[in-house]
Amino acid sequence: MKILIGTPIEESKAFCLNRLYCALKTLLIPESCTVGILFLVTLKPSSGFLRRVSYVAKRLGKAKYAFAGVGRLPDRREDWNRVSLERARELIRQFALNDFPSDHLWFVDADNPPPRDALIRLLSLDADIASGLLYQRMQNGEETHPLIYEYPGPPPSDPILHQGWEKIGPLGLKDVKGKTGVVDADATGFGCILIRRRVFEGIPFQSGLMNSEDTEFCHRARLAGFTLKVDLDLHVPHLINEKEWV
Repeated sequence: MKILIGTPIEESKAFCLNRLYCALKTLLIPESCTVGILFLVTLKPSSGFLRRVSYVAKRLGKAKYAFAGVGRLPDRREDWNRVSLERARELIRQFALNDFPSDHLWFVDADNPPPRDALIRLLSLDADIASGLLYQRMQNGEETHPLIYEYPGPPPSDPILHQGWEKIGPLGLKDVKGKTGVVDADATGFGCILIRRRVFEGIPFQSGLMNSEDTEFCHRARLAGFTLKVDLDLHVPHLINEKEWV
């Protein structure tokens, strides 16, 4: 089984590199898996940052991974934005389809260093899309919430209304307070999400009318009948800075 870890990263996440490197270096990988890593650098990185990412990739390649490389997204934007992230995820998807043909694509965002047993736990869910539990990174002391979503109700039966429902993809936060174990969901954040090839080979990354590229991908996958499960006991840190996380 081949798995590609895809990590979009920009220079504002440089503080995440040490934690991410340690997490990937100590990650438990099943003997049946061949795993590669692609860091996709976005925005306008400095030469020093590119050297740091390349050094991390080189060290990981020597440590345990079949492939560890660094790609660049041609981008003149300087600040974080959804368009650049969407393009980065799509380039990673294409790489998993054509350059490192993979059975699973595992997005590990730079500020979400996975726990040591994350890959094993996600594979054990045996779902088309499997995710760990991530919390929204909030500012100014605002209350955080899990990045798990569901539809507020069944789709409308009227054909015209149903078409609008499909285009909008209405998603709301799923209430998982006090729950443990594995739950079904309709969408989740992409900080630590494992996707089977039969899902990602037919769904490109694009923002929707109401959804960003990650929840829109999940929405389209759910429309196609694919399953999405979240392991609530697999808490993946969402780094705020070098010392804080949720």
